[in-house]
Amino acid sequence: MNFSKAIWRNKNLNIVLGSQLVFQLGIWFGTIGNLQFLQTHIESHVLQAFFLVIGGIIGVIIGPYAGRYIDVTSKVKVLKLVGIMRIMSVVAMLMAIYTGSIYWMILYSIGIGCSSSFFNPTIQTILPSIVNKEDLITVNAININIITLSRIFGAVLAGLLLTVAPLYVLFLIALIAYLMLYFINFFLSIPEGSPVNSKKTNTKFKEIFPIILVNHAIKVVLVISIIPLIFISGFNLFVIEVGKGQPGFMMGVLYFVEGTSILVAGIFIKRIIKRYKKHILILLFACCVMGGGTTFIVIYKHLYNSLSIWIIWFGLWDV
Repeated sequence: MNFSKAIWRNKNLNIVLGSQLVFQLGIWFGTIGNLQFLQTHIESHVLQAFFLVIGGIIGVIIGPYAGRYIDVTSKVKVLKLVGIMRIMSVVAMLMAIYTGSIYWMILYSIGIGCSSSFFNPTIQTILPSIVNKEDLITVNAININIITLSRIFGAVLAGLLLTVAPLYVLFLIALIAYLMLYFINFFLSIPEGSPVNSKKTNTKFKEIFPIILVNHAIKVVLVISIIPLIFISGFNLFVIEVGKGQPGFMMGVLYFVEGTSILVAGIFIKRIIKRYKKHILILLFACCVMGGGTTFIVIYKHLYNSLSIWIIWFGLWDV
């Protein structure tokens, strides 16, 4: 009860968590909007997959440089920069819808991917400075739950909107929300620590690769991390294929099932890990689950039934 009162009285925390909620909902509004746009303008599945992941790839590439910039810059300034990037990205997507040009959509994807590279680390840096140390674990849990629930309900809300409104309305709502967030950032008062000396931390990105090559554990983690990304791209393509000729709400339902599976499976997986502590066996089981789900897609005649099984199993893996 005391913690709940502390949250409501903490203006900075309310703004930060509210920004996280709006940003994550905006991402899923954009995902559903992009899928709908690609259905109309692109026939090639290869190009569809490429355009869906291009923003994330660019975001990963600039990640180390974004982290360095965050270390030496005021966090409020970074959030304002992110706000401008998001607003410009949504304007680019509105131009894509108006002109039917895929190049404007690429600009949108890159802009959102880059803004994520700056936004998420900044939020993680801000939280310890605006809450008490004993409340930090709980606040981090709330932050993660916001991301997960936004993934579940954001896609459904976007799909529902597409059944009653044209595509551009989706991005107009996102634009209005991002504009409001930008001006709300001016009310943030975050205590800034001593800035990190950029000359001492001027590590080049290429210097990371020798460390990766030497450390076997890092290589294993990277490979394991890449596998879900491959399945995510495949899942997006399945959603596009199933969504052809269907209302946008159908895509939202598919993402809702996937997100719910992640949320429910996460509860059981955490208990299993604590009880048995067999991490390798759990990872192997997840691989078998994903492989079995993909096999269902290939051999099963009823696409919707097999897809629903695959989505649930994909959720188990993504935990």
